[in-house]
Amino acid sequence: MKIYYSESELIPLSTLNAVDESKRIQNIFFKCHYNGYNLYSSYVFHPNLEKIGYSEFLNDLKNEIPSTLITNFQKEFELKKQNIILSENLNFNFEDLLAEDKIINKNPNYHYTLNSLKSVGESLGLVEKKIKTGFTRFKFKVDQQSLVSFYEYIKFLKLHDGIEFIFDFNSSANMDLLLNLEINYQILKRIFWEDPVPYHFDDWNILKNNGFQLILDQKSMVYGAGRLTPNINLGRKNKQYPFKIVSIKPTKESIADFLLDYPNFKYLITTNMGDELDHRISAFWANEVQKLYPKSFFGAGLYTRHFFKDWKAANGIDFFSESSGWGLDQVMEQKKWIDLGEYYFEL
Repeated sequence: MKIYYSESELIPLSTLNAVDESKRIQNIFFKCHYNGYNLYSSYVFHPNLEKIGYSEFLNDLKNEIPSTLITNFQKEFELKKQNIILSENLNFNFEDLLAEDKIINKNPNYHYTLNSLKSVGESLGLVEKKIKTGFTRFKFKVDQQSLVSFYEYIKFLKLHDGIEFIFDFNSSANMDLLLNLEINYQILKRIFWEDPVPYHFDDWNILKNNGFQLILDQKSMVYGAGRLTPNINLGRKNKQYPFKIVSIKPTKESIADFLLDYPNFKYLITTNMGDELDHRISAFWANEVQKLYPKSFFGAGLYTRHFFKDWKAANGIDFFSESSGWGLDQVMEQKKWIDLGEYYFEL
């Protein structure tokens, strides 16, 4: 089966997180034709987060296609075969998700993501506005320097019952400074810490024993092109992990494999901070996990469009016209496709 790819770029409005200062983000769209249907998948290449360069990444793809691409091809084939329109299947309108001004389905587990690398006050001001539209969980992209003004977040939580915060440090925090934070237990129960420091069992276990609720995401940092499945050795199956929540990006990692290999974790399904196809595939899998594995569903992060310049123009998308599958056939067919190669796999 032939696979084709097409490239586009997104331009971040500012630094995306503590370790990624990329000025441009590379989107790679993939297409295959199967049983009368064009099927699509996506990969978002963040230069500062990958272990290899972009050229090497593309070269590796010619030798082996990641299982996640095949999984997403297969899923769109199932949707198209049954003529299922994604927004109807998810029971929310993509206009709501695009506008980012109200929470879809009034679901408290869908968080809003903010960049707090520069201004804590500005971020918390936006949180105030989003609370009025139904959001109760917020994720902040932060770094080591953010700990200096951390008590502003704590003060905010004390004034707003029922609000939860996720702090994503991208492994940039200082262990001693984290442990020296004075946060009472009731507030600490409403805070989640994503990759606060590099993952080492002993360090994370110390944080856990001090009341930190930890989310693991950095596992994806060890993957290379063509190996985007849970090949990281998290430890023996019967080992007690210092984290209970794992963050998954469905265009990069296989949620199905994680559910099979590690059924006792809860999962946070997020975009890979990329294109519209990345968002739609992520929304689909968030809905699937919540519907089919409710005990394994921690939440979802689908609100990241505001991190980029000219989102709609960059994607070239008429968001409000829907087709079956991922719903982007008209847009995808207008792209310039390059032959990646012949591959042997079954859908």
